[in-house]
Amino acid sequence: MMNFGGSLVASTERMIEVAHLILSFPEERPIVVLTSMGKTTNKPLRAGEKAPGCGYCNVMKIEDLHYTKKHHLREEGSIISQTIM
Repeated sequence: MMNFGGSLVASTERMIEVAHLILSFPEERPIVVLTSMGKTTNKPLRAGEKAPGCGYCNVMKIEDLHYTKKHHLREEGSIISQTIM
């Protein structure tokens, strides 16, 4: 099993490095676990604490959750654009 999180997957460049590391063990076929990206580690926990009090319709208004989603989508777009080029 390979577990990556925090600063190891905090940016597009780091995620690509991790991908290359994983791919360097093709015969192993490892189970890969990715946890929170750097700068977002505690935000999902805080969002989870706030969620019960805000109601289902307002969950996406929780700033910690909104920040995490925005950060992940930005990095996802960056990875896609770098791997296509």
